[in-house]
Amino acid sequence: MRLLFTLLLLFISSLAPLSAQDCFSQSKAEELLALLEEYPQFLWLEEAGFVEVFLDDEINYQIDASCGYIFYLQGTTINGKPFRAKLSAKKMYFAQNGEVLSLSKLLSQKETSGNYLICNSKSAYTYHKGYCRGLNRCTHGISRVSEARARALGRRRCKFCW
Repeated sequence: MRLLFTLLLLFISSLAPLSAQDCFSQSKAEELLALLEEYPQFLWLEEAGFVEVFLDDEINYQIDASCGYIFYLQGTTINGKPFRAKLSAKKMYFAQNGEVLSLSKLLSQKETSGNYLICNSKSAYTYHKGYCRGLNRCTHGISRVSEARARALGRRRCKFCW
């Protein structure tokens, strides 16, 4: 019995614990989904280097009560091999404007770079660069959000602002 318990403890300790970067809060999960919709192709870091992956349409996730959302990716590599992995922010990279950025860095950029306005009404469907005539009829309050958050809410760009 004692040997079985010791072996069980060794097995549990050998499992990789969830890193804070592998779990996402609801707002970060929404930003991540918007990001994956914008960039369905990404680079995955493996021991031998980067593997280029094309994401399938479906993204699976699980909710862990202790940390938040855990995502499972599936797709195809550039060589046509199937790809399946638990999302790890340390292993996921995106090519953007000739530079390769980690998921962590890209999410933090999205958070700070977007100061867009939305009307808090359930019937609102746009986001705005600033106070424009498109917000004149908003009676439900106005919130400042990132562009990724606005898109995750199903909003599109205001035609007056752009």
